[in-house]
Amino acid sequence: MNRAPILPGSGDPAGPSRLNAAGLREVYTDMTTQVKAATTLVSFLATALLVAPEAHAQSVKIGVFDPVRILSDSTIGQRLEEEVNRIRVSRERELKSAREAFERKVEQYQSSVQTMSPERREEVETDLEKQRRDLKRQLDDSDAELRRRLERGKRDLERSLSKVLEDYGRQKNFTLILQRDLVAFSPSSVDITDDLITLVNAEAAKKS
Repeated sequence: MNRAPILPGSGDPAGPSRLNAAGLREVYTDMTTQVKAATTLVSFLATALLVAPEAHAQSVKIGVFDPVRILSDSTIGQRLEEEVNRIRVSRERELKSAREAFERKVEQYQSSVQTMSPERREEVETDLEKQRRDLKRQLDDSDAELRRRLERGKRDLERSLSKVLEDYGRQKNFTLILQRDLVAFSPSSVDITDDLITLVNAEAAKKS
């Protein structure tokens, strides 16, 4: 069975670092925009299969799944969300004291700048700029770590879902399985998302 990439954008490091349940959905939705151009073609091909002569149509079985729900509702996705948020909270706690110290120095500078000599003013401004850059670097490093962890988690989920799709498609004799974001319309009767979530969770339980 030929399969398109399950989680488009999994190699792209871009994405928000401060995540909650809604944030994970937003991350996936943003990443799947790159495959929208394929929607018309895929929908046309699926429609062509469905409107084929009756004898042929009887042998056609199409399934559709929602990758956003799999990302947010599966055990792997939920664990990923929890881990990313734990890292985020930890990093914010570590950076809080540095940020507060910087803000105090800025306030001190603003309150006394009028009485400073040009030399002292330049010295303080240089020091503040250095601290500002250091703080920004720490924030950027924290965001980068979160994005890397998110990407690793998405790749793990993609590998698990890929195996599940292969086995499920063959066992259930599917002709075609499509991502919901590539389909203009599909009835609920062809949605297999719940089945896939159950199977992905079962795979994750085996590895626990």
